[in-house]
Parts: sequence; C-alpha cells; structure tokens
Amino acid sequence: MRIGIVAKKSKKAIDLALKIGEFLLEQGISIIYDIETAKKLKKEGFEIEDMDVDYIVVLGGDGTILKTVFHTKGKIPILGINFGTIGFLTEVLPNEWKFVMEKLIKGEFRIEERDKIDVFNEKNEKLGEALNEVVITSQTPVEMLNLKIYISNIMAESLKADGVIVSTPTGSTAYSMSAGGPLIAPELKALVITPLNPFKGLSNSIVIPSNHEVKIETSGKFPVVVIDGEHIFTIKKLVKIKISENKAKFIKINKNFYEKIKRIKR
Repeated sequence: MRIGIVAKKSKKAIDLALKIGEFLLEQGISIIYDIETAKKLKKEGFEIEDMDVDYIVVLGGDGTILKTVFHTKGKIPILGINFGTIGFLTEVLPNEWKFVMEKLIKGEFRIEERDKIDVFNEKNEKLGEALNEVVITSQTPVEMLNLKIYISNIMAESLKADGVIVSTPTGSTAYSMSAGGPLIAPELKALVITPLNPFKGLSNSIVIPSNHEVKIETSGKFPVVVIDGEHIFTIKKLVKIKISENKAKFIKINKNFYEKIKRIKR
C-alpha cells in the first residue's frame, strides 16, 4: 500500500503530517509527501499530480481538498483530516488520526463518489471541472450582469444580478449556501442554481435533476467564470454546464453528512 500525504501550510498540520508519516512507515506502508509539505519537513516530495499512490490523506480544510481533487482529477480516493473551519469535505478531526489510519490500513472503510460538473465556453471548449460550484459573475464588482438561464435548451429565467452560482450537492454547503441556497445531501443527483444579489428576476434557488444541461447566456461588462473559487476564465457570452463523467472519490469511515450540518450552527 502506498499513501500520499498533503498538508496545508500551518505548523499544526505539518507536525501531524510528520507524525502520521512516521506511524505509517512503522506499519510497513510506503508514504509520499506532496512537495510543499516535504519542503517543510526537509524530505523528498512530489507534485500532487505525480503521486503514484493508492490513497491520499489531506490535512487541511475544504480548500486544500479541492486543490488535491483538482491536481489528481479525482482519480485517487481522499481522506480528509479537518484543519479548516467547517470542513464539510473532511472526514475526521485531528485527534482521531490514529483511529482512522488503523481503519485505512485494515481496509475498514468505504469509498463515496461525488459528482463533478464540466464547464464549457461558447466555442464548446472545456474550461475545467468543478466539485463545488461554477460562478458566473463580472470582473468589475459594481457591474451587474443580464443573465438568461436555459435548462435543457428551455429558457427558465431571465434576471439581472451580480451573477449566478451553479453548484453540485457537494458545493451546496459552500458559496451557494452563503448566497441563500439550500443544503443538498451529497448522494442526490441534482444541481442547484442560485442567483447572486438579484436586482430583478429569480430570487430563489432552482434545484434540478443533474442529467439536465444548464446554459447561461450573459451580457454585461467583463463576464468571467470562476471554477471552485480558484480558476478564473473570461467569457464572451455563453457558458454550458453539465454533469461530468468523472467523479471525486472520498474515503468514509464514521461520519455522515447530517452530523456535519451541526457544525454550521457553532
């Protein structure tokens, strides 16, 4: 068994990454650190996309996990240890690390697949894949966009707003939720369309089956597409969004989605 270790840039996360690495080595497990973590530990490391491992342990928050999913294209199952705030994508807390490592070694876990969405521009060129959400907005913060939302080639809504969010069930706990969108259980096959500060038109979210294709036509100054809060692309007029054939894989041991909802209230 080969396990990769990726940690956020905090002393506590780096220290635990070392402790986990030493524990796994004692159990006869091969380990590989990502290059940034390895630098902190003065060890050899690899770029995340070059990790040839069976599983990856990520010590961080949802942002660190999104980065890891992006670089691995979701092909390697991820176990998240929460060093963030709410940490919906993480599985356990730092003080549970030894328990979950023992479970991982024994194979006492399940792998949960999460839907991702593909994003295309008006030329049908693929811009990327999102695990959480796609945001269509303006480069200029004070500029609103005129937006037309098509669902399976039928115009469902026309609105003027700061933008619109199209999220997966996984992403329903992120930006979409902060914009007033509903929480969707991750096993549901759905997409959530949520307007951003609408001036006119749609004011509530639309939840649709995930097998429907969404097209968003924009007019306004400098529209951009933001994928998972990190990857920004300028567009001219049209964005096409549909469910991806690729999935993200997460290692699940003892927590479920409904337990994590309680974290929001704290």
